[in-house]
Amino acid sequence: MPLLHDWTNQTDAAIDEKLGLVAVKVPFTVTPGDSKMATLKHALTFFPSDLDEIGLPMVKREAKERNDGGFDVDFHFDGHFNPDSADGEEFSLEGSTNDEKIEAHPEIGVLVKKYYPGKTLKTAQNENGDIIFPATISGTASANVNQFVAGPQIYGQLSSGGLGNALTADIGEDSDSVPNPLFGVKTYLEPSVVWTRTFLSKDFPEGTSRQLGTIGTAQVGKNGQRPPAGREWILVRVRADWRGNIWRISMSWLQSGRHGFPPDVYRFR
Repeated sequence: MPLLHDWTNQTDAAIDEKLGLVAVKVPFTVTPGDSKMATLKHALTFFPSDLDEIGLPMVKREAKERNDGGFDVDFHFDGHFNPDSADGEEFSLEGSTNDEKIEAHPEIGVLVKKYYPGKTLKTAQNENGDIIFPATISGTASANVNQFVAGPQIYGQLSSGGLGNALTADIGEDSDSVPNPLFGVKTYLEPSVVWTRTFLSKDFPEGTSRQLGTIGTAQVGKNGQRPPAGREWILVRVRADWRGNIWRISMSWLQSGRHGFPPDVYRFR
């Protein structure tokens, strides 16, 4: 029995309008042949000539046997119709916070002065290098740093440390000490911002991998898309996927803290 195949006219197709990437799935059916293996071989090797008109490379085919011994075959095409002139791009900005040890806070010296009176950064640390802030702080010490307001409620707030309103506590008018808002604090939330540019390229950009871990300027878009200003950026991630006839490349930069990245640790691009 001759092996026959037929287009089922149930094609699925999608295009990414930002990048111009196209994905197409074309289903065919293969009728049963003289043997199961001959039918399977035909399902995995035939290629209808009219599929060339799609204009994209085939990246995968999938064959699934039917109850009658034939096969349903899906052809998958992927890529860009004009890879030589592809200029699509997209951007994303992702912000999050990470728990960091309080000892690593960029203003830890100021915190010790305000919330561990009489101690220096060195003498405030125990044998493990941890700082255990006292449970209370004297009213005199807190008044000297203008950090608390005397009265029925006491508010602890860092002007530059980012901890916000750390304490609301009821105390008496004649109290000699007040609760320390940093008592028991072991970590703080460190903001983290990642800027990602995704673009297409027929050739993989030379030197991209060597830029990983270097301080530089995060890439801006052709229409002026740019990350927040005022900080340094370090390239932390590169991903490239071959999409039939073109590279889809994503490059991600991590924003520095307000003091920048230490130049003795990271090199400039």
